[in-house]
Amino acid sequence: MTTTTAVIVNILLGIGIVGALALVIRLAHRIPHGERAETLHPSQPLTLAVLTVETEHEQLVRAA
Repeated sequence: MTTTTAVIVNILLGIGIVGALALVIRLAHRIPHGERAETLHPSQPLTLAVLTVETEHEQLVRAA
C-alpha cells in the first residue's frame, strides 16, 4: 500500500466516522420521551394541583 492510498483510505474512514456520529446525534433527538413519573424535590415548588388533591380519606371525613 502506497502512502497516497493509505492517506486516502484514512480520510475516507474519518469522513465515515464523522458521518456516523452526526447521524447518531441527529436521530437521538427524535427519540420520543415517555411520560416520567413526577418526583418532588425540595428545591422544586409544589404546584397547586399537588396541593389541592384530596385523598379518599379526606373525602370520607368531609362526608361524615
